[in-house]
Amino acid sequence: MLAALLLGLASGATGQTDRLWIIDNTSFPDCEEIQGVVIGFLIPERGMLLLSSLPFPGGTEVGELREGVLSFSLAPLGSFDLNTNQTSDVPLTIWGALDPVLPVGNRTGCIAFDRALFSDIDDFRTYIMWILDRYTEFAPATATGGWAMRISDRIVTLSITPDGYGSAQIRVKEGGLTELRLRGQESMFAFLPVILDEQTGRVAVRVVGVEKSEEGKKTYSDLGIVETSYDSPAVAPTEPLLEVRIVSIQ
Repeated sequence: MLAALLLGLASGATGQTDRLWIIDNTSFPDCEEIQGVVIGFLIPERGMLLLSSLPFPGGTEVGELREGVLSFSLAPLGSFDLNTNQTSDVPLTIWGALDPVLPVGNRTGCIAFDRALFSDIDDFRTYIMWILDRYTEFAPATATGGWAMRISDRIVTLSITPDGYGSAQIRVKEGGLTELRLRGQESMFAFLPVILDEQTGRVAVRVVGVEKSEEGKKTYSDLGIVETSYDSPAVAPTEPLLEVRIVSIQ
C-alpha cells in the first residue's frame, strides 16, 4: 500500500498560476479559504468534490474562472459561484468531478494538493483515502468544526534522535517518504511528514519500519503517527525509541 501511494504521485511541475485560491466560501463554509492545484471538498453522504485548473484523472470541464469568480455546474450538486483571490486576463477552464467512491460519510472539510499529476484515478483515490484515514484527526479545525489540509512541495527538515545515540537530520518533501538507517545498527526507519501549521511548525509524522531481505526487497510496517512542533518534540514508540523534532519548513 505504501509503495502504491508513493508511485501515485507524479513529478509534473506546477506553478503559481495553476493554483486555485478560493476565499469567502459561503457554499462550503467549513473551508472559508483554501488554495491548491487540486482542491477537494468533502460533501457528506455524497463523496468528494474535486476542482482544478488542470486536467486530472476522472475530471471533466465543469466551468471557468473569470474576473475572480469560479463558476461551475456539476450534477447532482447544482451550480456554484465561488469567490477567489485571483484574476486572469482570459477565462480559465475549471476541471471537476464528484467522486462518490471516496468514503466521506458525515465528515466535512477540505484538502488541497499542489501536486497535480497522478497516474490514474485509482492512485488519486488511494492517496486521498490514506490522508482521510490517517491524518484528519490531526488536522486543524475550522471555525465551523470542519478541517482543512494542504499537501504541497514544501521541504521539512527533521531531527531524529534514537534513545542513547546521537541525532541525525533528514530532509523530506511533505507527503513523501525518506529512509534513515540508525548509526551503528541494522534498524532502518522511514518518515513521512504532513504539515498541519507552517507558522508553529506543527507536523504529523508517520513513522515506518523498513526491512530489507537478502534479495534486496524492502517491506514496510506502519509504526504510527507522532505530532511534533518547534516547541514540542515527539517520541515514536519504536525500538529503540526515537525522538522526532521539527527543525525547519521551507
